[in-house]
Amino acid sequence: MKGYLTLVLAFMLAVSLVSAAENPITISTFEPSESPISEGETTTLSATVQNTDENTSLTSSKAKVCLPSGLSFTTTNETCVTKTLTQDGQAEGTIAAGGQASETWQISGDVADSYEITVNAEGYLVSDKYTKDKDTSLTVTSSTPLTLSLIDDITGTIYPGNSFTLSAQISNTGGTDATGVETRLTSGCVTSSPATGVWRNVTSAGQSPGTVASGKSVSMSWSVTAGSTTGSCNLNVDVVSDDSGNPSDTKTITISSTGDGDGDGDGGPSGGVFGLPQNKTTRPTLVPGVGLRNNTKLQAAVEKVLAKGKLSEQARENLLRLSASIISDISATRMFNVSGGKSKITTKMKYN
Repeated sequence: MKGYLTLVLAFMLAVSLVSAAENPITISTFEPSESPISEGETTTLSATVQNTDENTSLTSSKAKVCLPSGLSFTTTNETCVTKTLTQDGQAEGTIAAGGQASETWQISGDVADSYEITVNAEGYLVSDKYTKDKDTSLTVTSSTPLTLSLIDDITGTIYPGNSFTLSAQISNTGGTDATGVETRLTSGCVTSSPATGVWRNVTSAGQSPGTVASGKSVSMSWSVTAGSTTGSCNLNVDVVSDDSGNPSDTKTITISSTGDGDGDGDGGPSGGVFGLPQNKTTRPTLVPGVGLRNNTKLQAAVEKVLAKGKLSEQARENLLRLSASIISDISATRMFNVSGGKSKITTKMKYN
């Protein structure tokens, strides 16, 4: 009976030791050959798996990599690829005691973003299965990291000769500085300062001319004056760089004609754009001479000039009729001229 109990206890101890065995799988390395990469470029993921058990080989060993959306394998459309881990000189899927095996996966960066990738390794010590995970990161940058947006201070109607400011905001979303960055404005219906069609380096404090630092933005502006041609007008802004993309954008404005408004200049200065008063010819609405009826001071002045004594009622009526006749043939014309940001108003009285 004593020998039987000893045997049972020894067996239980052996089972306990096997159950308590440590995971023999260690993933010593898992990383891309290059990071960051640009959209459309490839990199190689490498994983090295070790068998830390000193006595027993790891069998049926393999490693699986699954990719998140935005990355893809270059050899298949599948999102997960499993490869067998085999140590040199060993049977397929076997990693000898204390040995190691490596595998690679070639992947492509399809969409600019930052990614976490996991490899899962597994294998058997005799009949016990073990697994191990390890993460790595990969950054994919935009192949054209420069972006362009146009901003203006137009808030009212644009007429010929009106001026406003057009700004181009150039941003670098990439992981490295963009160099050789230049921009220009082209248009056939406006003039500007700096002049249209002229390339110029972007400038930013603390940066060399033509450089947009990673993660930074630069603003470039033009003072624009609308030309004399009315209708739709395109303002085209182009950006070029050494290797960070060449974005472009277009701002469309409408240059309005003066029309037949009342010339009162409604919609005056607003946001850098002036509503243009319009030319108009009118007849005076106030008839000179009306005061002759009841303005005693005016009557006394007329009597003094005429030196005919006190004006009779009939004389005052005659003067009123004469005034009305004169004013009926008078027209008043106001003319407005806006050029180069300056305005000139001319008023003419004409007797027909």
